[in-house]
Amino acid sequence: MKKLFTERVAQPEPRVKDTLEGGVQVALLQLVAQRIDDSSFGMAFPETCPDGNLNAGANVARLRDVMSGYKVIWPQDALLMGINRSTDHQVFDLLEFAYEYISHPVSIGLHSYFQHHHYRYDQDAGRRQFAEEVNRLFERNGIAYQLHEGQVERLVPTVLQEVLLQQTFNTGDRLLDELLGAAREKFLNRELAVRREALEKLWDAWERLKSLSDHNDKRRSIEMLIG
Repeated sequence: MKKLFTERVAQPEPRVKDTLEGGVQVALLQLVAQRIDDSSFGMAFPETCPDGNLNAGANVARLRDVMSGYKVIWPQDALLMGINRSTDHQVFDLLEFAYEYISHPVSIGLHSYFQHHHYRYDQDAGRRQFAEEVNRLFERNGIAYQLHEGQVERLVPTVLQEVLLQQTFNTGDRLLDELLGAAREKFLNRELAVRREALEKLWDAWERLKSLSDHNDKRRSIEMLIG
């Protein structure tokens, strides 16, 4: 879909929301449900034409069984339960599962006797289109997440993210490096509770840094006395 009017002429909504609103949840569930209906999962879960070995779309029953085994919600059932009956984490699991197995179906002909199409698939195109649609919904609704290379990730300001990801901690103290690395990893996590733990790691790193500074100060004082 092309950009809508407000996307062309207005400031985009800030991407600061940490939770999915009901309307966004419904739209994401509908998106996956539509992909199930249009045979987008037919490469990973093929339905074989009984009149030969050609692909006749997706075996929906098998797909549902596998999703159940992974404890991934079935979007049609979630839609029947109503708005916000599914957790955000359940929806994110669904999106990541869908990305893993989705492909773009291309009809190579209609089998008139069985009244179904035969398909070939383009996985890269299917994944790219699916991610674009998911991220478009996130963007339109100010959601601070993105589907990136199959994983739902929390957004942080671009400049800050680049600095954090590129930074190499090499203070000369292994424990301090580990604490700083753990703080960075937790800060970039999509779960709020984990991000709060980043502050604890930063505090531990600060305490470690003070301890090292005190130790160095004492060492210099001793060196001056015996120098």
